[in-house]
Amino acid sequence: MMIRPFRRLLSPDDASAGGGDATATAAAPAPAPAAAAPAPAASLLSTAAAPAAPPPLSERFPEKYRVLKDDGSLDLDASTGKLLGGYGELSKRFGAGDVPPAAPADYKITVPETMQAALKDWKPGEDQLLQAALGDMHKAGLSQSQVDVVMAKYFEMAPQLAQAKTILTPEQQVEKATTELKSVWKDDTTFNQNLQHAHRAAVQFGAKAGLSFEDIEASGLGNNPAFMRILAAIGPELGEDAAVNFDDSAAQDWQSQINQLRGEKNALPERDARRQDLQNRINALYEKRYGRAPSA
Repeated sequence: MMIRPFRRLLSPDDASAGGGDATATAAAPAPAPAAAAPAPAASLLSTAAAPAAPPPLSERFPEKYRVLKDDGSLDLDASTGKLLGGYGELSKRFGAGDVPPAAPADYKITVPETMQAALKDWKPGEDQLLQAALGDMHKAGLSQSQVDVVMAKYFEMAPQLAQAKTILTPEQQVEKATTELKSVWKDDTTFNQNLQHAHRAAVQFGAKAGLSFEDIEASGLGNNPAFMRILAAIGPELGEDAAVNFDDSAAQDWQSQINQLRGEKNALPERDARRQDLQNRINALYEKRYGRAPSA
């Protein structure tokens, strides 16, 4: 029962063999056209079709390696030479491993022998600052050999950088000495008085030793709290009217010193802690010469 219809699709002649009305069959209206079927997917057979034509040779050369003639056409020989030179250099770099690793964590950090004892507990992989820096180097495309150079220079400079952290600027030295002395000389009046006593003693004893005040300043003792406390203890013993011999061998001319100190003070911002120190020195010079502080 199922075979006749299937055979009828295969052969129209089977319609008469089966006793049917062939004329009626032929006169039957044609069915409505079916919707267009989608194009079949590419088959294995279709892969044998000729491939699309490649783009022109001039377009296949990377732009940075193209050399054009005067008429705008590609200079094949020059472009080929330039291309081979570029890829030859790249091949050498790849062959030497001169390319960035896959990830920043793949960089190898070599600690110099001179620093291995000090850094024996250091774990580069757990150092967040180092890993962040290696991440930046990786983004910049640094190879292992380039990172080796950077790290070698860092390890060379590290001791100097660590020492630099302990060196205070002149402003920081004044601030540090002020803080330490104010922990002993509690109120401003005591602090200023002792500062004047210390300055008086430094000038007078420096003069006897053939040292100018500038020599004492250059020694760094002007910010040494222990030295200043000793001078402050000696200062009152010298007397308020003790004179200082302002000759060329011990210090500058009195007026020159005043002018210099005032110039330094006026050059500083209003809130700079050094202004008070400079004013104390000016006051001390006036007291030694006139027995009083300068008028405002």
